[in-house]
Amino acid sequence: MSSAHRDATGGQGVYSPGPGRPSIAFFYNWLMGFRIASALALILLLGNVIASAQPSPRQVPTGQQPQKPEEKLPEGEGREILRAACSVCHAVSEVTKFAGTYGRDEWRDLVKSMIVYGAQVTAEEEEILVDYLDMHFGKD
Repeated sequence: MSSAHRDATGGQGVYSPGPGRPSIAFFYNWLMGFRIASALALILLLGNVIASAQPSPRQVPTGQQPQKPEEKLPEGEGREILRAACSVCHAVSEVTKFAGTYGRDEWRDLVKSMIVYGAQVTAEEEEILVDYLDMHFGKD
């Protein structure tokens, strides 16, 4: 063993950093903590990237209607208005699940509130839609 090495290790072959200097164990622990934190950050980042890449069930490309095949609507003048105006934001079943619950006035209020939230319905279509909803899904 050289005299320089013996002096640096205190003659025992073991590194001793001296007073006020961090030990190798400190650096090792710091490095391991950094690696774990980096791995966790990477996992969280990849999770967010994957989650944001998949469209939300409520996201609908412009011009498409997310009509499910099992959502058969009765024939009537308001059927296409319902599909076009309502299914832009939610499934038609979100409307039809209230069958038998609302009367004409409640359907009118519901349609008006959806127009406030952005449903693209003209005044003429509003009347047709309310008539359709009341006729096929209104209280008996």
